[in-house]
Amino acid sequence: MMRGGCCGFLPTLLCALALAAYGPWCVNADVSVLACSPGTPSSCVNGMCNSSICYCSDGWGGWACDKPLHNLTCPSLLWSVPFSTVACTNNSRVGSVCTRSCAAGYSALGSVRVECTFRGDWTKYAGASCVPICSPECVNATCSSPNNCTCNEGFSESAAESNTCTPTCVQTCRNGGLCTAPNTCTCTSNFAGVDCSVPTT
Repeated sequence: MMRGGCCGFLPTLLCALALAAYGPWCVNADVSVLACSPGTPSSCVNGMCNSSICYCSDGWGGWACDKPLHNLTCPSLLWSVPFSTVACTNNSRVGSVCTRSCAAGYSALGSVRVECTFRGDWTKYAGASCVPICSPECVNATCSSPNNCTCNEGFSESAAESNTCTPTCVQTCRNGGLCTAPNTCTCTSNFAGVDCSVPTT
């Protein structure tokens, strides 16, 4: 049985460039994307070259199908993400899975799981990060740490609600006008002007 995961020139090229094992064309981790030439035995030692891809025979892996699967391991995983821990299974051998977990108060964005493939490489991970959670959500602000909102420019923390930031105006909104956006007064019907000081009637 030969191992494979991509088919067709463009999908194969995309799989090769991304070094990815999962996606619309990469069904699983069983494809080695070392460029090979049909009829050249040295390019696929224990497999078959088809469309410039080495398809390995059972029991063999690596980029050129030249490594016994039972001895094949992936290199040390350098997956350092702030506010997270990584736990791996099976000592980085083929089939090992590493899972990233975020610390309390943070949620995961991007990849949370990678696997050691029969190529001797990890599946690609992207955009891995742990972001803080604020509950309730911040209003006119950014969640900068768990349950801590940092106001956007032009806003200040509301005295009534810690998760809400209200607009600030350098001018005083007069005659019942309200500061509804940074340095912007919304006037009552009888007044106008930047500070609602001009009568309209």
